[in-house]
Amino acid sequence: MKYFDGLLQLISTNCSSSFHELISSSIEKINSIKSNIKLSDKSSICSSKDVISLIRTQFKKEFNEQEIIPSKSDSDLKLFELCKMTLATMRILCTSLDEYQMKIPNDNQHHHSK
Repeated sequence: MKYFDGLLQLISTNCSSSFHELISSSIEKINSIKSNIKLSDKSSICSSKDVISLIRTQFKKEFNEQEIIPSKSDSDLKLFELCKMTLATMRILCTSLDEYQMKIPNDNQHHHSK
């Protein structure tokens, strides 16, 4: 979340309103996931991963459209680095959720063994 918060501060002056809206809505969605995810429920994890993957895809698209180049100014360099760290963090989060999901036994296996 700290990367999203940092991005929100930087983009208010440096980027389009659509990028600002994407960051704001991403913060809301991730906060909702944090509040509602059930790490013992595969479907909860799966839907959370889907939301994060969608955010990541939208974020990469917007990042590319903004043509953020690290050499323009110090604020562009900081924005570029924050964008890269945010994307990496979302990738790591999805990987972690995959690991949680794999640790949960399948309910179907329990029903078939009875």
